[in-house]
Amino acid sequence: MTNKLYPLLSGGIDSTIGTIKRIQVRDFSEVQPVFIDYGQKAREMEWNSVLAVSQKLAGLVNEGNTRFRSPKRIVFSCITDQNRIFQWSRSRLIIGNSGEDPYVENRNMILVSTAASYVESQIEESEYGAIITGFRNEYSDTKREFVASLNCLLKILLAERKKTIQVEAPIIDYGSRGKGRLLADFQEYKNIIDLTWSCYEPKNGKPCMKCQACVGKKNAFIEAFGP
Repeated sequence: MTNKLYPLLSGGIDSTIGTIKRIQVRDFSEVQPVFIDYGQKAREMEWNSVLAVSQKLAGLVNEGNTRFRSPKRIVFSCITDQNRIFQWSRSRLIIGNSGEDPYVENRNMILVSTAASYVESQIEESEYGAIITGFRNEYSDTKREFVASLNCLLKILLAERKKTIQVEAPIIDYGSRGKGRLLADFQEYKNIIDLTWSCYEPKNGKPCMKCQACVGKKNAFIEAFGP
């Protein structure tokens, strides 16, 4: 069975390191990052980060018969109300220390489902398409149970198509308090990690240093590398 990897890159630390860890297992013929633009405020900065990170990842992948394809940007052009991908649901906004962070509970269900639809269009019969995530066993939609449920659903949906798609979570064991340890364990790739973007509320193209994501990244870097 031919293995193809589709890292679901957000531009952030977790998805980047998850991808680095996964490609260390040399069992694939092709890699193509996938980025989903659903109207988030930082989408352009995230996309630029994905492009920069992907250039570095290509250097880690392009050996032997492996192929690294340019990142795919999937744009939800039908979403006009910025940051409200779940506006038709009852999911609540996560409240951060800078007000309402543009993050919605359970958004990963739609993001992974969208990625799966793209992957299905890219693989042939008897091929294996792996959606690589940066999920850590932390939130309701990044836990082991969530990943297992998605994979069960994908197996049912693809049963008659002779294709296999699975969601993989290479860094899930790091859990809710694992970002600092994660950075420390992968510090040899700090040149790639420094290219990531983690701010929800950019100001003039720069991190706000106040939102949940900015504070979390700052604290993780201090934990891993010192003040």
